[in-house]
Amino acid sequence: MDKSPHRVLRGWPRWRASLAAVLTGWLATALAAEAPSAPGAGSAWITGAKQGLGTSTTTTSKVWYALGQGITHEVCYPQVDTPNVQDPQFIVPDGSSFVDLERDATDHQVQLVDPSALIYRQINTAKSGNYRITKTYLTDPDRFTLLIDTRFEALSGAPYQLYVLYNPSLNGSGLGNTASSQGGRSGSNTAHSASARSIG
Repeated sequence: MDKSPHRVLRGWPRWRASLAAVLTGWLATALAAEAPSAPGAGSAWITGAKQGLGTSTTTTSKVWYALGQGITHEVCYPQVDTPNVQDPQFIVPDGSSFVDLERDATDHQVQLVDPSALIYRQINTAKSGNYRITKTYLTDPDRFTLLIDTRFEALSGAPYQLYVLYNPSLNGSGLGNTASSQGGRSGSNTAHSASARSIG
């Protein structure tokens, strides 16, 4: 069986939620309106305790990522020392009695699925036993993209809602970023950098 990154990428089901940190310049049309309480607070960076580091098997893609605490710690582009996204993760509310932040409300496992392609999987089970989030990470070998194939399972209770907390910090800073959102995609940009998130 061909387990090359290209084959793995083509085999990912389209019906599953995919979170793509696409670092391209398509975000030229940022919202003109200013966000409430703009310009916001400065960036605070996550712990240095990493459980996994990944990148593409090719030199075409210039995306690196770090994992820890059941989440993506950073996504870096176009160099390994240039973080542009920090701590993207899920928020899980039941609509009436609780709101869970994935990093804090789950027990974490991490697996290196394919060491030759640096494909990782994180399995986060709610401490309450109510749900499980399984995420498999793959850096696209041909594009500046990190794909996160996500499966959400309700183990008890329900119905649950699932939200993405996307925290762009372009060029290692959250200052001076502008943002826009349209049709399930959102992103941010500065004069020299851009970051996007897409769910599909």
